[in-house]
Amino acid sequence: MTTSSATDGQIPVIDISGTTPEAEVAKQLVDAAATYGFVYIKNQGKDIPVEAIDNTFSLSKKFFSSPIEEKDPCKITENVLSCYIS
Repeated sequence: MTTSSATDGQIPVIDISGTTPEAEVAKQLVDAAATYGFVYIKNQGKDIPVEAIDNTFSLSKKFFSSPIEEKDPCKITENVLSCYIS
């Protein structure tokens, strides 16, 4: 992961192309979300299927349009995502 401080105006860049173990990528994603609220995902050499992108946006829309009572248990804290979205 490319690291940066919050004061330099950059967000973390995380490579999901498979060169880093999945557990480390997951940790980097949670850290970036908890620290910066944003992340740039880079995927060298592999395309992400359009269906996966569409499903992710659909899930995002469903989640963010849900009532606060449903979203509240899903807070991202340091290295922990406190709920699982199925």
